[in-house]
Amino acid sequence: MRRGAPRRIDANQPEIVDALQKAGYCVCDISSVGCGCPDLIVGIPGRPEVFLLEIKNPKSGGRLNKLQQQWHDAWPGQVAIVWTVEEALSVLDSAAVDAKSKFGYLRDTPII
Repeated sequence: MRRGAPRRIDANQPEIVDALQKAGYCVCDISSVGCGCPDLIVGIPGRPEVFLLEIKNPKSGGRLNKLQQQWHDAWPGQVAIVWTVEEALSVLDSAAVDAKSKFGYLRDTPII
């Protein structure tokens, strides 16, 4: 396998994606990018923020691999590591509240 090649997704990723979508979030799976990039880009319809999530499986004691750790260390923006649906929802709810308090919402409709 070439360096940075994408690997299989964590077993809990489909469950987390499904729960986020049911909660009204827009979810883009970028796990196939590889090279240490996080698994998901998550947005709130009508809001300017996007959030990056790295999914790890608690049953396998999921940790960042070397490439993921390098990517996370180099990334200056928001990224969260989550193991459960509850953690993913909590991170997104908290991040959305933080973004609103820091920046305010510029609009209530998405840019087209």
